[in-house]
Amino acid sequence: MLDAISEPGKYLGRDHWISKAVSGKDLLLAMPDYAKSANELYDQVHGTVPGGLKPVSTPFNNESVLSDSDWEARGQLSESASQLLMKLLWLVRLSRPDISYATTRLAAGIHSW
Repeated sequence: MLDAISEPGKYLGRDHWISKAVSGKDLLLAMPDYAKSANELYDQVHGTVPGGLKPVSTPFNNESVLSDSDWEARGQLSESASQLLMKLLWLVRLSRPDISYATTRLAAGIHSW
């Protein structure tokens, strides 16, 4: 016999909540502390953005926004790109699949960050 479903709590840095829904139960996954630490790492490496990072409707720019030369130029984050990227990839994998496409596209261009 299986045990009753209970609140799993925090595992691998990710919070888990079970909520009751009309169709049964929903599992909610969140990593707010980890996301905040990723933001703080960005601020530490790149410098704090006055007023904080701005909200955007999508985390991904259309391919047409960047020219070929933009992808080839060495970016401001080139020295710390891998550290920032690994933090984002972990966040995406565990709790934000909605931004996985944008993050993996960034990973493909890490040489020009």
